[in-house]
Parts: sequence; structure tokens; C-alpha cells
Amino acid sequence: MPVSRGVERLSTLGGGTLGRAAYPSVSISPRIGAVTSEPSERRRWRPHRPGLATQVLIGFGLGVGVGLFFGESVAFLETLGMIFIRLLQMTVLPYVVVSLVAGLGRLGADDARRLALRGGVFVVLLWAVGLLVVALMPLAYPDWESASFFSSSLVDEPAPFSFLDLYFTPNPFNALSNTIVPAVVVFSIALGAALIGVRGKERIIDDLMVVGEALAKVSGFVARLAPIGVFGIAAGTAGTMEFGDLARIQVYLVLQASMAIVMAFVLLPGLVAVLTPIRPLQFIRRTWGAIITGFATGSLFVILPLLSEAARDLTEDAGLDRDESGKTLDVVIPTTYNFPSIGTLLSLSFLLFAGWFIGAPVAVSQYPKLLVTGLFSFFGSATLAIPFMLDLLQLPADLFQLYVAVDVIASRFSTLLAAMHVMTLALLAAFAMRGRMKLQVAKLVPFFGAVLGSVALVLVGSYLYFTYVIPQEYQGYRMFVEMELTVDPVPSEVLDDPASVPIDSRPVFDQIADRGTLRVCYRRDALPFAFRNASGHLVGFDVELAHTLARDLEVSLEFVRADRDGVLTALQLGRCEIAMTSIPMTPAASRRVALTSSHLDGTAAFLVPDHRRDEFSSRAAIKAHRSLRIGMPDVPYYENLLRGYLPQAETVILDSPRPYLRGETDRLDAYLGSAEAGSAWTLVYPGFSVAVPKPDVLAIPLAYAVRRDSDEWLDYLDVWIQLKKKDGTIDELYNHWILGQEAKSGGPRWCVIRDVLGWID
Repeated sequence: MPVSRGVERLSTLGGGTLGRAAYPSVSISPRIGAVTSEPSERRRWRPHRPGLATQVLIGFGLGVGVGLFFGESVAFLETLGMIFIRLLQMTVLPYVVVSLVAGLGRLGADDARRLALRGGVFVVLLWAVGLLVVALMPLAYPDWESASFFSSSLVDEPAPFSFLDLYFTPNPFNALSNTIVPAVVVFSIALGAALIGVRGKERIIDDLMVVGEALAKVSGFVARLAPIGVFGIAAGTAGTMEFGDLARIQVYLVLQASMAIVMAFVLLPGLVAVLTPIRPLQFIRRTWGAIITGFATGSLFVILPLLSEAARDLTEDAGLDRDESGKTLDVVIPTTYNFPSIGTLLSLSFLLFAGWFIGAPVAVSQYPKLLVTGLFSFFGSATLAIPFMLDLLQLPADLFQLYVAVDVIASRFSTLLAAMHVMTLALLAAFAMRGRMKLQVAKLVPFFGAVLGSVALVLVGSYLYFTYVIPQEYQGYRMFVEMELTVDPVPSEVLDDPASVPIDSRPVFDQIADRGTLRVCYRRDALPFAFRNASGHLVGFDVELAHTLARDLEVSLEFVRADRDGVLTALQLGRCEIAMTSIPMTPAASRRVALTSSHLDGTAAFLVPDHRRDEFSSRAAIKAHRSLRIGMPDVPYYENLLRGYLPQAETVILDSPRPYLRGETDRLDAYLGSAEAGSAWTLVYPGFSVAVPKPDVLAIPLAYAVRRDSDEWLDYLDVWIQLKKKDGTIDELYNHWILGQEAKSGGPRWCVIRDVLGWID
């Protein structure tokens, strides 16, 4: 839905019928889309201020330009966009209630009955077609390699989906306060329908219209801020988003625009031609001026009088009485306007695109929930529906900012399609009410052929275009391996041979004081906790925390590299003072070494090929396999859990997932490890995904290890870890290394002011 549409729709509450008589003071000026009520006499020329839609586009363009020019230094401008979004959402739910209750309640009983029986069939038909198209659109997404850092959405338990709670609430006020949009819509429809037969309803409807006018004033003020809000969002997004992500956005825009054009100029005119005497070209020609105006302004409301007039002309051309058909049109057009159009529903495809965009496609099994819940959610505004649906599908909430930015362009095509949707429903209802509708069988084959051919052309053409014409270079690997420590490191040395390190069994603090160094054992292939980056530097979560510990002890560092089992052996022998390798806190480990208090949790997960992710995303799906070969580290606790979970599974012990990911092992179905580490491995091997079996997600605390005879050292580390939790150090490192926040590709992102003009370093 366009940014300004929610505001303008409120104005329909204050009017009655549509058409020339309903808008005696409104005229369309020569400037496209400009609506004015001023007298027509000649006025002295003065420069025109750009319309709101034009201002929004200007703000979007300026925002992109500022973001590209200044880069990450203008990230703070996203705050402007967030303020605008919050203000925009503020009046949406009250609008839903007022609009539906007043819109339905003012209908007469006969009009409502005929509209429900005859027009309702076509409404449902078009909704079904729109939802089917949305479900097909992921077929056009190219097979670009994609992976992402760990996200809490991977492990968050989904809220239990309850059809009753979502659509039928015993407490409408609870649904309003908790933004349960479908339940609010059902309640509003029920109340509006009940008002149809109530005597004296005019008073309450008048009161609702007054409320609607007040909401319109608030929303009108917010709408005037749209250029500033969109500028902030566009500047922040363009200034911080990687160019690979910017390239991906065109997949959504091209596909959205192409599908909107096909449905607007092939599907809907063809459907009208099959059921009425109106020819497709005649339909398009009569409607052309209105839909172009809607496209230019980004607003469906301002063209409603034009659509009403065009519908009257078309019914008159087809032999219907203009006045009689006008009565139907005056009911259908404003009522239809309060319901989702297929132009609006097309925005649901953003949710499928969002999953593909972050490398976590929405499972086909979730499509029914997406489509049905999305339909009811879009009775309100997309600014409220999209965040609600992102949460329902467990997609990152910050993707909504991306939606607002791209919708500045996509909404124009949605408005164009919405205009054709309103016209189609109006014409079909007019012919049905007059008993003049007739299925023309001879036109069915050409109609279906044109529709199916056009849809297939868009899907296949888009896939081939993005796959072969503009293939994208995968950026995730480079972004990961070029990560650096976030703070200045202490002097350090890496010892690759544990056997060359002398054994020292003295008390730990005596060793550290005498040498002036802290020896830390770490495990190789421990992404993202310890690894060498593209510059050959040892980096990672554990490595940076080791530098922090050494800085607090005012000593330098010696890293001792070993394999998984060798780390604990070297520690037991006294070749290092601490094993900082995020060891799972298991009973077996506690028998060999002393474990510190936990500094973070790991989540049990499977590393699997992309196409098998759904097979390992739930316990039921995994147990459906009769036999599985699972690779896993030599951690008896993990192995016992797996055997209790999958008693028939065969386990293969691997020190690292690398041989499995490279295809160097015999047939393995998956590798069992942690979701946090697995997400980092998928950045290196993007053909694999992390699958967390749900429900009952298993979290295992991670800790560091010291020798069992080091009580004083252990007490010190326990206190130190607690302090690092409290002062935010561990959270900052977690955000950087595990979540990948602010991960840079070889330094700050490209921008004009730095990389072209050289004005800043």
C-alpha cells in the first residue's frame, strides 16, 4: 500500500456515493493527479509546489544520494525513518475499526445482501488469484549463493499458531492492544454488518465519521512528513547496506512490477471480457487516464471519481442503463475500496523475498499460514501488516525498514493494479446485478492461454535474466574472512606445535608474573571463535576475549594451537594456563578439567545442504527418516543426546565439519554442532544451511577450562567473566563475531566522500 493511501482512505468515510454528483467541487487539474476545489477562473500564474508523491520520490532519491556520498557516517538518519514509521502506524488500527464498521454499517440491507451474494464471489475469486500469484513468485528467484550470520530467529521458539486466537478474540480490546490485526478485522466486520439492520444507526455512523476525520487530520500531518521519513530510511539504508544486498533488491522490484503489469493488463481485462461484452482493449482504453494518474500519484483514492466515471462509460457502451448501473457502482466502488485488492496482496511477496534475501527461505509448509493470515492482515495497512507477518514467520524485524524503502517504487505498480482491481469488481457486479453476465466459452481458451503464458514468461524470464544476464558474486565469504578485532590487540605470538611449549606446573599467577605472558590454548577450525582471517591474523570471539583478559592482567599473549582433544591435553600437562575455546559444559569435560562459569550458550543444530534444510528443522521431520549418518565432534554428551533422539542413526566422529562440507567424507546426511558456529561455516560454504530442530530447542552452556588444581585462577576467571557480562564486553563481542553486526568487508564501506574525493580517511 502506498505511504499516503492509509491516510486518504479515511476520507471515504465522510462521503456517500461516488461519481460526478458525489464530488461536485472536485476537478482534476492539467497537472497529473492534482486535485483542487478552487474556482476555474483565470488566476495569476505562480509556481506549483510538487505533490506529496513527487516529494516522496525526491526524498527517496536524495536519501540514496546522501547515503552513497557519505556512507556509514549517515547511519544515524535511520532514526528519522523509525520516528516516521512509528507515527504512521499509530492511527492504523483505529482506522481499521472506523473504516470497516462505518463502511459496512451505512449500507442498506438489500444492497448488502446483493453485494455479498454476487459481488462477494468475485472478491474471493480475485483474492484467490492474487494469493496464488504470490505463492508462485519465489519460482523466479535466482539460485544466488546466500548465507548469513547467526540470528536469534533461528532458535526462537515459534509462538503457537492458534487459528481461534488469531481470528476470533473474546476480548477485542486485547486484540487492539496486542496488534492482532486479523482478530480486529473480524470484529470490525461483524460490528459493521450488525449495524446494517439497526435503527438509528445514522448517529453512531456520524460519530464514527467524526472520529475518522480526526484520524485523517493526524494521518494527514504524518503523511506530510513522508518525504523526511523516506529520506532518512533511504539514506541510512544506502549508507550502510552492502552493494551485494542493493543488487538483490532489484529482484523484488523487477518481479513485483512485471507481475503487477501482467495482472493489470492481461488477467483482469481478460476476465471482464470472458464474462461481459467489454473487450480488453476497450477496458484498458477507457481506464487508461485514471490508472496512469494513480500510478503518477501513488494514490488510489484520488482516482476513485475517475474510475467511477470510466465504469459508467463502459457499462453504457455495453448496453446497460447508465443510471441503473450507476447505483450499483456507487455501492461497490467505495465498499470494495475498504477491502484488500490484489495490488495490496501483491505486497505479501515481500515476505517470501525477505526470506530469500537473508538466505532463510520461507518453507512451503508455511505458505497457508502466510497467505490466509496475510489476507486478513492487509485489511489494515501494510505498515502494520508487514511487521506483524515478519514476526509471525520469524523473520528479522529490521527487514521492515527495507520494505519501506523499496515500497516507494513498488507501491506505484501496486496502485496501478489496485485501480484495475476496483474497476473489474465494479463492472462484474454491475452486470451481475442487471442479470447481463454471461460466460463466453469461446473466449476461455485464449484467456487462459494469455494469462498462463504471461505469468510463465515473467517467472521464467526473471529467473533466466537474474541467473545468466546479471549473476551476482557471492560476498558472504569475503565479508567473513576479512573481519578484524574490534579493539587494539596486545602483543601476541601463535605457537603451532603444542609439543614445543615447555610444561610448567607452578601456580598460574606465578607463571604469568614470571613470563609476562598469558598462554592460551585454542582449537583450530573453531569458526567464528578462533580462525585466521584473510590477512593471516588470528581473530574470533574467543581470541578477542583472550586479548581483553591479557590486557586486564597487563601481560602479552601466547596462543597455543591444537586440535579438539589436544587442547585439553595441553592444558592438563601445563602447556597453557587456560583453554579459551568455548567448551560445552558436559559431565565428561568436567572430569578432565575445571570449567569456568558459562560466558554464552550454544544451540544444538544440524549443518545440512540447502535443499535438505526442511528435513532437519523439526523433530517430526527428522524421525521420519529410517536411517541417518550424522557427523559430530567427539563429545560423548552430544552423542548420548543424539542416540536418545535418533536411536537408529549412525554417528561418525569428526574433529571439524570441514571434511563434510568439502565432500571428503563418505555419505553423511548432516553434521551435528552448534547453530552459532554452523552459521559461520555456511558463510564459507554457502551451499549449506543451519537447521535447528523444533520444538524444544536444546541450548548448552559454553565455558572455558583450566587445570583442576587451579582454584585461585578459576575463582579469578569466574569473577572476571561476570564483570565482562555486566559491562557489556561479551555482548559487544557476541554482536560482532556471532551476529555479524557491523562486519566490514576490508574496512568501511565504499562511499564517494572517502573513496572518490578522499576528503576523509
